[in-house]
Amino acid sequence: METTKNPTVLIVDDTPANLDLLERILQGRGYRVRKTPSGALALASVRRSPPDLILLDVKMPDMDGYAVCEALKAEPLACDAPVIFISALQKTEDKVRALRSGGVDYVTKPFQAEEVLARVETHLSLDRLRRSEAAAKHQANAANRAKSAFLANMSHELRTPLNAILGFAQILGQDRSLPQRTLRDIAAIENGGKYLLTLINDILDLAKVEAGRYELFPEVWSTESFFADITAGFRHRAEGKDIAFEFHAAPGMPPALFSDIKRLRQITMNLLSNAIKFTRQGRVRWSADYREEALHIAVEDTGPGIPPQDLDRIFEPFQQSGDVEQRLQGTGLGLSITHKLVQVMGGELEVESAAGQGSCFRLRIPAEAVSTVEHAKTGAGRTQSLCGYAHPQLERPLRILISDRLEPNRRVLRELLEPLGFELRESGSESECRALADHWTPDLVLADVPPGVAPLCGLATAAPSDAPPDAHAKPPVVAVSGNAFEENRRQALDAGYHDYLTKPIVFSDLTACLERCLGLQWQYAETPATRLGDLRPEQVDALLELEKQGRLSAITRYISELLEEFPESSEIRQLGALAESCDILGLEQYLQGAREELAKAEDARC
Repeated sequence: METTKNPTVLIVDDTPANLDLLERILQGRGYRVRKTPSGALALASVRRSPPDLILLDVKMPDMDGYAVCEALKAEPLACDAPVIFISALQKTEDKVRALRSGGVDYVTKPFQAEEVLARVETHLSLDRLRRSEAAAKHQANAANRAKSAFLANMSHELRTPLNAILGFAQILGQDRSLPQRTLRDIAAIENGGKYLLTLINDILDLAKVEAGRYELFPEVWSTESFFADITAGFRHRAEGKDIAFEFHAAPGMPPALFSDIKRLRQITMNLLSNAIKFTRQGRVRWSADYREEALHIAVEDTGPGIPPQDLDRIFEPFQQSGDVEQRLQGTGLGLSITHKLVQVMGGELEVESAAGQGSCFRLRIPAEAVSTVEHAKTGAGRTQSLCGYAHPQLERPLRILISDRLEPNRRVLRELLEPLGFELRESGSESECRALADHWTPDLVLADVPPGVAPLCGLATAAPSDAPPDAHAKPPVVAVSGNAFEENRRQALDAGYHDYLTKPIVFSDLTACLERCLGLQWQYAETPATRLGDLRPEQVDALLELEKQGRLSAITRYISELLEEFPESSEIRQLGALAESCDILGLEQYLQGAREELAKAEDARC
């Protein structure tokens, strides 16, 4: 294309006088001009060198202007050049036909020089603007693709080592024979790994929201469990700073709601984390209400408040408020992601703040009330009680092939699955995986999928989930990947993978996946709470009361005192591990079992 500094105009007209007149007018304004007396010559000219704009007569021998314009629009190199018709035809239908054939304007003969120049300059300016916008859009799309590829690769590279850290922390945390101090250290390792994972997820979430690729996955969930779990976890944090923590649910809260609980939890936890981080004394209070088909949540604190000059930019990425110490405690992404997630969910987030008095964040999220909690999600259950499985159609152990180029990742899966009774084999390469799949005939393959890697050469072919493992012509293959983008999941499923697990592996996600893919039924060990015979009834009642209040720090201190009284009690150490890991459901089940066992023992003595 010619430079826009001296644009080239092609004139197509079968009248030499018109060609010469238009040439003089355009050259007088500095345009470069090419002339042709017919449509055929015009097409040959644009194929050699496309012009910036075309002035086209209508009535010409052999090819009229309409046909020439349609042919020009079919030429790849000239299709974008604006075409202005110049004709003596003045009927409306002639002008309409000219525009429908691809023209951008229509000038009637006899014409005025200034009119022609004005229209030429206008359409060249519009064309330059269009091309500039197209180039900018292309550049932005290329940058977005590069960013997405970078984030996908970074996600995989960061999640892969975290898989080993969190995986072995989960495995060691289930060993109740370890001393409580060791279990506490393991819990600290796991919490640190989870924090790093949160930062990775925050960056990925921000990128997905900004790219407009964020998806919601609504489900039915229990409001009581949701509020109880979050309150218990954050009360523990607040007690560590000696500040009060309160929760209030307004009357009439539905037993269950239908919305994206994962994103709602992320939003709520971000707001509560900020409130506790910035509050040094006083209290943090959060409340919930359901009205007008929406869940309303308010988070109030008695912190230092947000300066007026920061309020307008508090939801921008990497913006932080507070003193230097508080700024060092985060990335400045939490509120930005929270605000964007609220918008994606169709809600609103507002903030009120007064210097020296504190802040209040008010959240409104559309949610549908559900009258039953039969299928509601109640939160993570205890994974420690799983002891095996049964399959309705098979008596032999199920075979699982673990394929990953990194040995620590294979070992994490092996040590998670081995205690459950599976027969396991491992492969460190694609070729070894295919060979084992052919000769060992596994019932399922857990295969690492690095970024940009195609399916395992046809091994990944989904089969009906209700078919018995022996009925699979090929075993179901579950993709295990560090890529957390939803499009990566869809691509894997479209390619034939049966399911998709994201690193770091979460034990409950793994067992749920195996249940879906293999049709097995999990078996659970009886709760060890019946072995707390060393405790007196009043001690169990005291622990239950503290658990009911959510006072995890007080529970931990009380358990430390009990261990001084019963230093050899592994059961009390297990109680301490449950408290340290904030497993409220497990703690309650454990203590309720102890109370029932003590009551039975008392009845037997009577």
